[in-house]
Amino acid sequence: MSTTTSDHRRRVLTGLLATVLATVLAACTSDHTPAPRPTTGAGANPPGAALPAGFAGLYVTPEVIAVPLPGDGLRMVTAQRCDRLVDMLGAGQWYVADELRYPKEAAASQEVFSGLGLMPALLLRRGDRRVFATIEGATDCTATLTTLPAQEITVSGAGMPGTRPGWAATTRCYRSGGDLSVSFYFDTDAHVGAIGTVTIAADGSVSDEDLSITVVQHTGALMNTLSGLDWSAPKPKKGVTLSELTAEDVDGAKASMTGPAERPAGTLTLPALSDDAGKLGEVSITVPFACAEVGTLGA
Repeated sequence: MSTTTSDHRRRVLTGLLATVLATVLAACTSDHTPAPRPTTGAGANPPGAALPAGFAGLYVTPEVIAVPLPGDGLRMVTAQRCDRLVDMLGAGQWYVADELRYPKEAAASQEVFSGLGLMPALLLRRGDRRVFATIEGATDCTATLTTLPAQEITVSGAGMPGTRPGWAATTRCYRSGGDLSVSFYFDTDAHVGAIGTVTIAADGSVSDEDLSITVVQHTGALMNTLSGLDWSAPKPKKGVTLSELTAEDVDGAKASMTGPAERPAGTLTLPALSDDAGKLGEVSITVPFACAEVGTLGA
């Protein structure tokens, strides 16, 4: 695609987005109104003028359309490249505490990483507050941000830390029939985290056929660790252990759910998990989840 064609496509995308979202934005860019200004730094709007309170202090340039989502979410859409949006999110009063990026050599294999449950994301911090952002796209980028409350996560079993402070973020939620598929990341201050996907039936039971959990024992931060792995190597680097967990009997696995159907939330309880190598023995996980929105598989 030529530079002229690419620039035209970006201009068209930006115009369409501004038109569609004009009814929900308090101030949109037009020929007669000024562009939104950054929410921090020189020339910033008054505090809270552009973003919900939970996201105050994020740096937002005029090229980004920020749309509050129901609940405590925020969507940012821009015709810029994702790396620019990522740099912008870490340029205000928040800093990037953890980040998952696709390895450069995996640029043509994103479907493989998506199948593993890996999705580019940021963990932003400001004091003791956390915001999690999933990143989608390449030259045209979308970030979906959610606030993360103080959380405790349980990973019990031989050599596991038990209940510890940490963070848990839901990356994707889809419905197929009456089932809800939930993908998540979590990490603890004991440097034991996980990526996982579970399928929850309407009665809260969890399917063993659609359960995929990988526990990551590391020495740094979960997503940064995953970004640095050599996925072509037979073993991860020193100081990192990946354990794929399965369940032969999931009778005790369940999800307690609250909230509206379009934004389910609750706690996943996954007992009697085991790794194929048999090194961990039996592992139990209890982790919160919260869907910012729910899509439909195949849509």
